[in-house]
Amino acid sequence: MQPAGDIMSTKIFVLILAALLLAAQSTESKMWFAWMPQSVGEANTEAGWLAGNVSEQGLVPFEMEPMEEINLSRVAAGDYDPQLKAMFENLRGRGISGRELGILFIAPEPNNRGDPPKQYVAVFNHIGKLFKSYFPDGRPAPLLDTSTQVSPGDYQYVPLLPYLEGIDTTIIDTVGIQGIAWLSPEGAAGSELDAQHILDHTVAIEAAKYLGVRNVVVNVGVPVSRWEKGEKIANLGFEDWNRTLNGLLDQAIMIKEDLSVDGAALNYFGEDKSKTGEGLDFSIKGQKDPRFCQAFLDFVLKANEHGIIITVFE
Repeated sequence: MQPAGDIMSTKIFVLILAALLLAAQSTESKMWFAWMPQSVGEANTEAGWLAGNVSEQGLVPFEMEPMEEINLSRVAAGDYDPQLKAMFENLRGRGISGRELGILFIAPEPNNRGDPPKQYVAVFNHIGKLFKSYFPDGRPAPLLDTSTQVSPGDYQYVPLLPYLEGIDTTIIDTVGIQGIAWLSPEGAAGSELDAQHILDHTVAIEAAKYLGVRNVVVNVGVPVSRWEKGEKIANLGFEDWNRTLNGLLDQAIMIKEDLSVDGAALNYFGEDKSKTGEGLDFSIKGQKDPRFCQAFLDFVLKANEHGIIITVFE
């Protein structure tokens, strides 16, 4: 059982963070994930869920994730148009505007999944144009990971331009770049905590310049611990966590300053995934050490000083 003092500090942290975000950035405080619907029924359910969150909290940005069962080549061919149209029609029928929906990242992280670049571009353009036909003020955008799966299980930092060649630049004004830190089991190799590798600012700058966009969103996360079958098998420690977190923010600041972008946002991925296959806990508010909460508040304040909007997915 969590001690009363820890519970109270967690509540205070959540309230202060919410106040900071709302005061500085209106309602732009959370990031949401939506699944690409497989049926018209799923589409209507997803639309209702999204519409409810728009009404209550705002959506900036959200990701449309492909399910494993969905054949992306069929998406590009239009086979899933009935589901997508049902979802967009439902949202529009509820009075939701494209501006309220925020940025739509379509089939994000295709390079990290190892999707063929041309297939991804075809899927992006198809869904993006369809989305814009329902929401002219909507903002579809590509989101790439800095790490590409070049072969099954082999992730490398390689150029991202193949996943951008052919993107219809007439329907976008934003590009997203993701860099997630990695924590291997205690004593094992493979941890990645170098902020410049995780979120190399030159990669984001190259992508934005190639596409000719002036808005950049970066998605980052730093795991606090790694778990397997309910047992903690690695712990990052506050100092290393804080160093990596602020290193990622420094990369985001360099992106904004180099590009003199119109808009820069950083989403922090703060979900506890310790009970999933990944086994990583990215959460902040669940940490008993109060330094995590204070450090994250300092992180938010520093970002705001540099004009970077912070969103949180938890």
